[in-house]
Amino acid sequence: MYPAELMQHAPYQQLVDAVVADIYKEKPELYDRFGDKGVERCREDNYFHLQYLTTSYHLKSTSIFLDYTAWLNEVLTSRGIDSGHIVQNYRLLIEHIPKTITDFNEQHFFITCLKKAIAQLDPGGDFYSQ
Repeated sequence: MYPAELMQHAPYQQLVDAVVADIYKEKPELYDRFGDKGVERCREDNYFHLQYLTTSYHLKSTSIFLDYTAWLNEVLTSRGIDSGHIVQNYRLLIEHIPKTITDFNEQHFFITCLKKAIAQLDPGGDFYSQ
């Protein structure tokens, strides 16, 4: 699925809504820094995360999502956004996926990809404590 199609998919809409709300609840200073445009970018980024997770799932390749994460980290850090923001976002996706995605195999694959990506961004880190 492409981002436009994902936006029409109710479970993904619910997932993105929940994750974006929690990001701004956990770090309200992001709104002060980026405003409404930042919220919209965050929503858009989450649809891209889901696009890459979905593509990885259909191709049964975690490396697609890991390559995307490496690229994303490079882009965002070059713009002054810390890797910890990606880790926070992925941690919240892990938290909310079981609440919104009903296919167990898809859930499991997505969560596996996200955990591997977090480990890639934060080797030896404890992402659950963030």
